[in-house]
Amino acid sequence: MKYSVRFDLKRKTAAKADALPHIRLRVTWGGQRVDMLTGLKVDAAYWVPQVMRVRSAYRHDTDTGASINKELAAVEVFIDTLFAKYHVEDAIPTTDHLKAELGRYFGISGTKADPTIYDYLDMFIETQSHQNGWTNGTTTKFRTLKKHLQGFAPLLTFSDLDEDGLRKFLQYLLDNGMRNTTIYKNIGFLRWFLRWAIRHGYTDNMAIMDFR
Repeated sequence: MKYSVRFDLKRKTAAKADALPHIRLRVTWGGQRVDMLTGLKVDAAYWVPQVMRVRSAYRHDTDTGASINKELAAVEVFIDTLFAKYHVEDAIPTTDHLKAELGRYFGISGTKADPTIYDYLDMFIETQSHQNGWTNGTTTKFRTLKKHLQGFAPLLTFSDLDEDGLRKFLQYLLDNGMRNTTIYKNIGFLRWFLRWAIRHGYTDNMAIMDFR
């Protein structure tokens, strides 16, 4: 999976014309993009856009060109490590997933702590549909499963899908007028997704493996 990492300076607003501009991170991959402030600032006169680094002569309070450049390099290493993991797992991250990972790295409060089960389901659909050449019908069935799960429990977690949770989901489908044969197919699709999640270490809840 191709991706790119860029740093640039966020333009100052008129109200903050005297403030140092922030260094912004931009990650792009597979037609998706995440922008995030790094928490680093620098005088624009010392920023070298061609190499996306700060001139070594820069000094401001405790910040130096060398210290800022070291932090920027560490960010690049972190992102390279993330995408190497995605490559091994044949996974394509969602924007929410990458924002959560970067938020934890930068220590940004209010960033979603972890991707939700629905983020992982989106990742599963995206990666497996490309990898296995799914038909449009198969992709649609998984997106329909997602809608059923969200109707059942908008804040669903992997741990909720224990034996009791699976039986409640089955009952929810029955209560919504679904035929037994259609329910059987939906449970099969759910098992397919959860086996993928177990294999990739996103959950250790094995209840679906013995559920009948």
